[in-house]
Amino acid sequence: MHKSTLPPLLSALAALLVLLILGTCAWAVQESVIYEFCTQSGCTDGMYPESALIADQAGNFYGTTLEGGTGTACGPFGESCGVVFELSPKSGGGWTESVLYAFTGEADGGSPYNSLLMDSKGNLYGTTRIGGTPTGNCPGSTCGTVFELSPPKKKGGAWKETVLYSFCSQSACADGADPRDRLVMDKHGNLYGTATVGGTSQSGCPQYGFAFGCGVVFELSHGKKGWQESVLYAFTGGSDGGYPYAGVTFDKAGNLYGTTYGYGGSNEVGVVYELKRSKKTWTQETLYTFCPGGNPCADGALPAAPVILDAAGNLYGTTQAGGNIYGTVFELVRTQSGWNEKTLYTFTGGTDGGSPWAPLVQKGNSFYGTAFAGGNTSNCNTGCGSVFQLTNSKSGWTEKTLYTFQGGSGDGGEPLNAVVLDKKGTLYGTTAIGGNYGGYRGVVYEIKP
Repeated sequence: MHKSTLPPLLSALAALLVLLILGTCAWAVQESVIYEFCTQSGCTDGMYPESALIADQAGNFYGTTLEGGTGTACGPFGESCGVVFELSPKSGGGWTESVLYAFTGEADGGSPYNSLLMDSKGNLYGTTRIGGTPTGNCPGSTCGTVFELSPPKKKGGAWKETVLYSFCSQSACADGADPRDRLVMDKHGNLYGTATVGGTSQSGCPQYGFAFGCGVVFELSHGKKGWQESVLYAFTGGSDGGYPYAGVTFDKAGNLYGTTYGYGGSNEVGVVYELKRSKKTWTQETLYTFCPGGNPCADGALPAAPVILDAAGNLYGTTQAGGNIYGTVFELVRTQSGWNEKTLYTFTGGTDGGSPWAPLVQKGNSFYGTAFAGGNTSNCNTGCGSVFQLTNSKSGWTEKTLYTFQGGSGDGGEPLNAVVLDKKGTLYGTTAIGGNYGGYRGVVYEIKP
């Protein structure tokens, strides 16, 4: 064993420094894993959760996993097709996970990528990237679905899954394909969302690898003949953008706002757009195009998450790239002459994280969010990500890293979606990797204030 050669005083100071560091870490690290996926044989409880959680009034959480479950038709090598799960708190502490539905990858859909929506009756709505019963020529002839899960009428019964719509049901996928984000619902119970590809522009977005259009914003309306899909807008890949990975957000007047991951001009790095409602028609307006001056895109690039609105109607969001390579948090302020963009924070890729794919969550004068990368790079190629808080004060916006993931056992890593806050200020979320079981297949975590 190597013996220290430091003088006694320096040794004592070094020991004190270690204690101070450990004490600081113990104070700062308040993250704990409340569920680790793939704990059941064959990962029937799910794996790779990439969605945000939603909560009901009883404090139960609901979410989806990209893989896991019992279906084996969601990939060329027999990949499993994902599940919808519930986490319920136990009276004596801890949590119980229940699989509400396991997708088969056939007509019912498969690979649910994002968050759920719950209505006032407790029904859950979501999208799957593949599956369905399309008639168009999608890759693998499976183009995704919108589904509903209805709770059992009797306690202990099974949830019922109903496919409300199968994408690529129209020729050349004019109705859209590959939905990747959560849905929103209006006061009439109609659903709104985006599909990454498809639409009427069949040649405007060649970078996707095939001519299936640049994506759409759609509405599902519930009438006497069931659910009917309408395309509110089909992106062209020009100044209007293309590839809407992110879902849409309502304002008080019923207009929709969103982002596209690509295009918007010669730099092809994304836009923020608005769809204005006028009776039964919708008009698209591009509010902001990222990287207007070309590289290095200091204002951000490739927004992958929905925007949120404050009480004044200003928009806030994240970009997955740009800034200092590792992405940004931005604000769009409405003025009489248009919209002004302001970069609130630029990620460094260090302990603060990098490449945020998730939308922001607002509480008071703070935003909370996750960064997919940055931080510890020993267990993750680009870093294992972080949870951050961005607070506005008289001196400006200040970023605070609440937790940096390590990507190892009992920890988690690579968070791809938003956090949920409870009344006590505790944060809950999912990570795509981490945990003790099944080769690190993802966790649900909590961070206490």
